[in-house]
Amino acid sequence: RGLGDVYKRQNYGFSKGNNIGIRESLKDKKVKYIVTLNNDTVVDRNFLIRLIDCAKRYKNAGSIMPKMIWSRNPRLIDSAGITYSKNILPFSRGKFEPAERYDKEEEIFGCCAGACLYKREALEVIATGDEFFDEDFFSYCEDVDLAFRLRWVGWKSYFCPDATVYHYGSGTWGMIGNPTIYYSLRNNTWVMFKNLPKSFILKNFHWIIISEIGQVMFNLIFRRKKIAIKAKIDAYKNLYKMLKKRRRIKRIANFEEIEKFFILKWLI
Repeated sequence: RGLGDVYKRQNYGFSKGNNIGIRESLKDKKVKYIVTLNNDTVVDRNFLIRLIDCAKRYKNAGSIMPKMIWSRNPRLIDSAGITYSKNILPFSRGKFEPAERYDKEEEIFGCCAGACLYKREALEVIATGDEFFDEDFFSYCEDVDLAFRLRWVGWKSYFCPDATVYHYGSGTWGMIGNPTIYYSLRNNTWVMFKNLPKSFILKNFHWIIISEIGQVMFNLIFRRKKIAIKAKIDAYKNLYKMLKKRRRIKRIANFEEIEKFFILKWLI
């Protein structure tokens, strides 16, 4: 109750809001796992038990992703983890595909924080000060950034299809609301400069340029959303923040172990 009284009148976004909860939870030394869960989700029975069982099976797992079903059409996947494209666009793995296609427990690049279990020791290793999710991101792509940082220090992510959660999707701002577009486009750019090696950026520069321009043009032409221009302007105007944070990221793993999960994809 005391914590709620302090923060109830302020919107800190997904990143800081979850950080507050994580910090409070980790004060209890018995806590081994943290689960993040969106406010527009419903979980199946034994959801948590199955996530924990999966985490115990994989000692090198920093995060475990359940099967996230799209509530608007329960036959389809909403997310089975994060897929990262060479053009710096992140995607929800399996988005809008038949749910039965995703029944295999396997390693993935990273987890969608809309429903994810994180191991305590993994979060503590990648924490910067008292931040776990990057609070400059506010919302969107903060889980992509976290997935990279977990990978960089050697933690892996796994998909656990036996744990099921139903997600309505964009219940707060809508799928094409101005905040959704703004934070997604701005933060895509920040993830790249914060986490990707310079050699990768140069090698894939042609795809990245097409993507950066294409994100803006797509939203201007098809969605009539001028907020896309502001998103990219703000991303580059404040790039110094990410470049400063880039120097603080622990990098132990070989990038090849991260890059092997990348694909080239443009649209869902």
